[in-house]
Amino acid sequence: SNQASSSASGFVLKLYQMVSTSDPSIITWLPCGSAFKISDLHLLETTTLPLHFRHSRFQSLVRQLNFYNFRKVNRERTFWVYKHPLFHRDRPEDLHMLRRKTCPDNNNNNNNNN
Repeated sequence: SNQASSSASGFVLKLYQMVSTSDPSIITWLPCGSAFKISDLHLLETTTLPLHFRHSRFQSLVRQLNFYNFRKVNRERTFWVYKHPLFHRDRPEDLHMLRRKTCPDNNNNNNNNN
């Protein structure tokens, strides 16, 4: 299903690759496949992010995750778990539907009022 994911955004594809191929003691899918967990921030920044992205800062990654409406789903301070309904280990064919938030004041106010 590489065909299916080919229209996914660069960020989403790189993130999927990173979560899927990295040392699980640094970043990995949860067993259910519906979220991923970052366990070692220092190694993420020094070894993992630079392999996949032009930056190596956790904060830059978090900013991108927020642009794409990922949610942080844990409260612990020693690790970080993020999820998005369309970002699933076993459904790479859904990745192309995962899009950046659009600017709130142009297209959204017609369809929702929150």
